[in-house]
Amino acid sequence: MSVTMDDKALASIMRKLDGLDKPGVMRRPMERSVDHLNGKLQKDSTKASGAFSRMATPGQRRAFWAKVSSGEARVNAQGYVRSHRLFKDWDKQVTHGGRRGEVWNKNTGNYAQYVQGDRQQSFHAASNYPTTEKVARDEKDFIIKIWQREYERQLSK
Repeated sequence: MSVTMDDKALASIMRKLDGLDKPGVMRRPMERSVDHLNGKLQKDSTKASGAFSRMATPGQRRAFWAKVSSGEARVNAQGYVRSHRLFKDWDKQVTHGGRRGEVWNKNTGNYAQYVQGDRQQSFHAASNYPTTEKVARDEKDFIIKIWQREYERQLSK
């Protein structure tokens, strides 16, 4: 699971920066962009009280209690005890001289897609877990401003 940002305005600014013919000029705004997105995805949301009990299917409940029985998941008096693995598994990199930035979750084969991905379950949505798509959409304007500021900074040199 990863974040994809495809925007014509962003692509246009990136082409302008690239056209300045300055090696490495793309790295700084790309690093700022992936750091920003990564930070937005690593925020832990507040659990919606009773959301799992109200919204989970019988199969999801059985799977949860099987994980509790095996020790893979823990519960206490307040309910499920979060492991925070999902948020620790977000990673990022900038490659191709700053022309490519990636933010992804190393936990794609497991549960990340059901919490923050395109298969988000209703009880996770009720707890306000941001999906990767929503973060990309909500942060698009901020990312564009990062690139615009860098372009203006380069022109003023």
